[in-house]
Amino acid sequence: MNTIAIALSDERLLKLQKVANNLNVSIEELVLICIENLLTQEEVSSQNTAYTDEDVSKLVATLLRARGFDVTTTSEQGMLTQPDSKQLAYAASIE
Repeated sequence: MNTIAIALSDERLLKLQKVANNLNVSIEELVLICIENLLTQEEVSSQNTAYTDEDVSKLVATLLRARGFDVTTTSEQGMLTQPDSKQLAYAASIE
């Protein structure tokens, strides 16, 4: 087994710690999970766009993008606070 040292700014380290805390994992576990996902990812067709609403953590979109998915979010599309019916209609309209 090997060890990797990564230089991070204090700001990035605090952000990473916050994400890890929100997921109830250590920073080391979070980084290892992300690395494992990258190393085991299969090619993903990006013919369709996934749409996440405001109840889905932005981390989900980030992790999906890291795996090759085309993802957009409610905040990116200016759809925050829109009712579910409008969210569904928008999601169905995108490719």
